[in-house]
Parts: sequence; C-alpha cells; structure tokens
Amino acid sequence: MRRPEFVARQSAHPRGVLGRVIARIMALETATPNQRTLELLRIDEGCRVLEVGFGHGHTRAPLSSPQKDS
Repeated sequence: MRRPEFVARQSAHPRGVLGRVIARIMALETATPNQRTLELLRIDEGCRVLEVGFGHGHTRAPLSSPQKDS
C-alpha cells in the first residue's frame, strides 16, 4: 500500500499506535477553531446538541455531562 493511501485510511479511521498519534495531531490542529465554534454557539446547560462526524471527540467532551434523573 502506498504511504499517502495508508495515511488517508488512518485519518479516516485511526487505529493502532499510529492511529492514536494521528488522532492526537488532528485534535491539536483543530483545537483553536473548535473552541471558537463552541464560544460562538453559546450552548447553555440543558441544551441538546447533535454533532455528526465529530472526529476525535475532544471538542464535544466539555458538553458531555451526566444527565440528572427527573
């Protein structure tokens, strides 16, 4: 398999040691714009958010909190 194809596959579906490295790089590269997006959205506590194709998942982590039973 050619290297660009291998890297593209890892970027689409990271797995193994190299996949963890690539996922971490992707998270670092997108941290600033993702944080700015969250600031602009002004998501309040109690809001429901559907994020499709969230990639590494680090952006939505602050939005995740245990739900209280009503």
